[in-house]
Amino acid sequence: MQSQKVIYLTTRARGYTLIELMIVLAIAAILLALGAPSIRGVLNHNAEASAVNVLISGIASARTYAVTHKRQVVLESREGDWSKGFYIKPGSIVNESISDTAFEDSRITISSDAPFTFLAFDRLGRATPANSTFTVCNENIQQGVEIDVNIFGKAHIARDANGNLIRVAC
Repeated sequence: MQSQKVIYLTTRARGYTLIELMIVLAIAAILLALGAPSIRGVLNHNAEASAVNVLISGIASARTYAVTHKRQVVLESREGDWSKGFYIKPGSIVNESISDTAFEDSRITISSDAPFTFLAFDRLGRATPANSTFTVCNENIQQGVEIDVNIFGKAHIARDANGNLIRVAC
């Protein structure tokens, strides 16, 4: 009869100790605390940039529709407040809408330089009221961006002579 030999594993089980895990968690918490303010800034900037792009696209779409279909098109604020969004409507037809855009972000406010609630484009793409200005404000940073709409219906973000974005106080 042969004897059976029992073989014991001499190597320890691999893994992390509780102290090693706690150190890793502490380092991760410190990095997260340092990065949170910059992430918040990026989110605020993105919300403002998104609102500016949507408004400029809406203005361009309304103008393009007017020129393409050779008829008056109106870009009208929702409930008299540009911050809530806008409709693109053919002419003076009250109940018909070509496009409906809503702004959902409460951090962003949009106002106009005059108390107008619509921007009309004639069949040649000219805007009424002429030379209008919208201000898109981010309430978290108390600064905003101006969008100028010239008499020809073209929308531009206000920039200085060097091409830098002009920030306005809100």
